[in-house]
Amino acid sequence: MSTTDYLAPQNLSLSLLPLLGSILSGESTNDIFLKILPPCLLAADSDFNAVILTPAGQPLQIITYDPYEFFENVEIFNNEVHSKIPAILRMLEIYSTPLETGTIPPELRFDFIQELASAEYLILPIIGTSGIWGLLINARLKGHFSADNKSTIANFASLLTFIMAFSKKFEVSKAAEAKESLNKRLDVMGKVAGTMAHDINNLLSGIFGSLELLNSYIDDDEANRLIEIIRDCALKAKDLTHGLLSYGKISRKRWEKISIEKLLHELKEYVTQTFPKTVDFSFRIDRSINSMSGDSVQIYQVLLNLCINAKEALNDNTGAVTVSARNLTVDSSNAIEFPALEFGKYIHFIVEDTGKGIDAENMQKLFEPYFTTKRGKGGSGLGLYIVYSIIQAHQGTIEVESKPLQGTRFDCYFPAVTSIPTQVNRSEIIMLVEDEIVICDLLAELFESHDYDVIKVPTASEAIQVLTEELKVSIIITDYHLEDMDGYMFTSQIRNLGIDIPVIITTGDSNLVNSNIFSPFSRVKILSKPFEFEELLSTVQKLV
Repeated sequence: MSTTDYLAPQNLSLSLLPLLGSILSGESTNDIFLKILPPCLLAADSDFNAVILTPAGQPLQIITYDPYEFFENVEIFNNEVHSKIPAILRMLEIYSTPLETGTIPPELRFDFIQELASAEYLILPIIGTSGIWGLLINARLKGHFSADNKSTIANFASLLTFIMAFSKKFEVSKAAEAKESLNKRLDVMGKVAGTMAHDINNLLSGIFGSLELLNSYIDDDEANRLIEIIRDCALKAKDLTHGLLSYGKISRKRWEKISIEKLLHELKEYVTQTFPKTVDFSFRIDRSINSMSGDSVQIYQVLLNLCINAKEALNDNTGAVTVSARNLTVDSSNAIEFPALEFGKYIHFIVEDTGKGIDAENMQKLFEPYFTTKRGKGGSGLGLYIVYSIIQAHQGTIEVESKPLQGTRFDCYFPAVTSIPTQVNRSEIIMLVEDEIVICDLLAELFESHDYDVIKVPTASEAIQVLTEELKVSIIITDYHLEDMDGYMFTSQIRNLGIDIPVIITTGDSNLVNSNIFSPFSRVKILSKPFEFEELLSTVQKLV
């Protein structure tokens, strides 16, 4: 097939088929355009041509075909493109017609080599649904483009538009499928990991309770040392399961309107004070940026985790990390650029680094629980998994771009708000009265994983103070032996105040379990230590 017949109607389908096949096989748009430029140059009797893509909010992409090697350094042409393209785009938008040598002001002509300074130019836009996606530039040294030449170049511009549209739709489809697949995979893994963490924490509650009793029974230094070793190992096990029980969930009592300026100011203060001075941190934020709703502590955790990962990705802690936040509105004009987002207003966070990047194999596992590239360096593999969980729970989306040795960029999108959302009021609130912090935190996590709200207090007197406020507590779980009073006195005082909510007393004293000391009080249950969490949960469910 001759090049002049390349885009003839009868041959159009033949010319498209291999190009569409290239897209479906995963070949990049740039590589496909490199296949199109040579026949375009020959069919239009050109001496040089180029495609310049202008993706919204991203750097220009320049693809050139220079078979006669007119310029020694392509960077000269690239520099000219960056300086002149914005004005050329404005001219195309104003006149809505191709630009030829006679209509291009001298200051906008490409002078990358002297031979082409007086060349004939023809610049056509590659027009998409959201405006001009790019430019097709053809140049020849001698003579003028004929009407047939111009028609051929226009056909090639149409072909490029079609290829880009098809490629973008294919990318949108692939992105949607990948996101759905990732969500399903992580949801299954999250449920499995959450069930395992729940079972482990159930066992740990018994271990910590038993250790508490052993400490009171044994007065031997060597035995106490061994008990502390067991306790330390149990604490490490608890840390490994932390966060898995709350996968995809948020404590709504901390739901609030979040100030992005304040959030990033706190983050900036922390990283500039604690991270190595060899790391060049920069923060950028839109003026009049919108707010978002959610748990500000968790959103801070997301950004801090991404900053820590970015810092650790740098070689010898040397390089740049940039954190930015901007307003983003997704509508019909740019929806194709954001396939994972519905129409609406968003807060767009970006955390990017100049580090060593991530290879393709690890990119597929990045958000999976317990996956880490820091084996032996203290990495638990839960950081990005919890980040993903928090973002999902806030109805947000996270995307990542990375290549080995080219740095990494995380994009996080959260729905923007203008007013504080209505808080969700749960009917059941558990008060934990426990001076052993580890046991208290462990029980709180387990109850919150079953959709209870939990109030933690270390002493009976603080519990009484909370109970006399307007907050409605559904049930009290308290250790019998507290610092300021025992469980009997505590129960007696709250009953004297007219508070008749159920009380569960936990104790390791078998004599107390078998006594009738609490018989004067109604709705009091004694639970013997050590106990399994399921037993405690069942008791709560029966009493409330």
